[in-house]
Amino acid sequence: MTALSDINFDSAAVKTYTLELNPRARESTLANTNLSYESALLIDGLKSLVQALQLLNEDDYAGRLEAPEFYGNAGISRSGSLPCQPNSAPAFSAPMILNKLRKISFGGLTGNMRIDKNGFRSHFTLDLWGVKMKQSFSKLGEWNSNAGIVMESPMDKTNSSVKVDLNRVRIVSSILLSPFMMEKKDANGKAIKGEYEGFCVDLVKKLSEMIKFKYRMKAVSDGQFGSFVNGSWDGMVGELLRKEADIVVAPLTITSDRERVVDFTTPFMEFGLSVMYQKIDRPHPDPLSFMEPLSTEIWMCISFAYLGVSVVLFLVSRLSPAEWGAPLTQLKTISDPGSDGDDALVVEDNKAGVHGHMDNVFSIFNSFWFALSTFVQQGGDIVPRSLSGRIVGGAWWFFTLIIVSSYTANLAAYLTVERMTNPIKSYEDLARQSKVKYGIIKSGSTRNFFEKSNIKIFQRMWKFMESNPDVLAPTVKAGVERVINSNKDYAFILESTMNEYFNQRRPCTTVKVS
Repeated sequence: MTALSDINFDSAAVKTYTLELNPRARESTLANTNLSYESALLIDGLKSLVQALQLLNEDDYAGRLEAPEFYGNAGISRSGSLPCQPNSAPAFSAPMILNKLRKISFGGLTGNMRIDKNGFRSHFTLDLWGVKMKQSFSKLGEWNSNAGIVMESPMDKTNSSVKVDLNRVRIVSSILLSPFMMEKKDANGKAIKGEYEGFCVDLVKKLSEMIKFKYRMKAVSDGQFGSFVNGSWDGMVGELLRKEADIVVAPLTITSDRERVVDFTTPFMEFGLSVMYQKIDRPHPDPLSFMEPLSTEIWMCISFAYLGVSVVLFLVSRLSPAEWGAPLTQLKTISDPGSDGDDALVVEDNKAGVHGHMDNVFSIFNSFWFALSTFVQQGGDIVPRSLSGRIVGGAWWFFTLIIVSSYTANLAAYLTVERMTNPIKSYEDLARQSKVKYGIIKSGSTRNFFEKSNIKIFQRMWKFMESNPDVLAPTVKAGVERVINSNKDYAFILESTMNEYFNQRRPCTTVKVS
């Protein structure tokens, strides 16, 4: 716990103020003065305002405006008073008062009182209080507006009631669990005895540099976090109680049972529980995967529609006189004398009486080609000329627009979203099925949570795990390895942070599903 205080009870101003309120008070009782920081700030603010008004009065009036002293060497002056009816009404504006406040500087109950050019308080100091190692609540340092935080050296207070042995080597216990604490390995991959690395190791090293203490890291002997079993505590909590360790720095969950026997600092990480499951294998790419956005029934309907429209367009073109005309062989290119040599396509003779033959461009092949080219939005070199042919073509174009738009949207979603048929997506899915077994670490805060939970879904899950003790893992690492080696028939419940960490480590076959 750390706090800031703007009142220095050892200052002369506070002692003088206390003695003026209670002349019979002794020095030993000054520290017990019930003076709040709101009252101290109010007193200092009023005194600053009075002094500013005094300076203004000296400029505007011949007589001196006397004001009562709030605290001083002579005590509180009760004889001085402000005149109720001065000779002339003063005209003190806010800028005038602020200008005088900038010239005021005195030692108040809350420290040095000085106003800067912007009207804010400056050059003041706040005391930093907190709890040191094996000491009561005491002053740790101070903060001032110029230098910031200035911490006191541990050797500054030689008269402290509690002596701290800085040469003592403190035993720091933790648990072998990646990435918090791991055995350091040499170039050959062999573990170096007594040397560790990881997040907790770096955290202890940084604390030792700040607090200046010596330490030695050790792994908990039984590999457990700490549970009350058979009348005693095991794991790291048990080592603290048996004084086999001085400090525990580990991913140890804060529970009410543990708080009854040991003290916790502010947590360095907060997380919840999650489920680890084996990753579902992605299917191999299929050459016909482009047809996946639409179902087989829709593709069949599109095929029948394509055949039907092509045949109908062919028949309509055959029956409509507007689709008949001169054959393409009767069209020839001639040069237009008035077009600067540009060629023009003209009909030599389009009357049936000349040659006795007329042609229809919408043959069965051209009808299929027209329907296909418009379906893939490429257009065609021929278009219907009859009203009936244009109605059929327009209906086919509108149908094509709807189908192509739907296919494009579904194809984008199909290519960007990984389709996984994961049977486990939540705790409800785990409790509802019986094919996939699930478990937790056999001792620790996770087991304590399921045992004492009042939520029905967790109560049901605990009954299953209690009736099947083989699903409980001795350690977190063992539970993760069981998920990796399982045939998608086991899920492990652990902290979400560790779940995400193991999912990103090789062989990368696990996934966080809830």
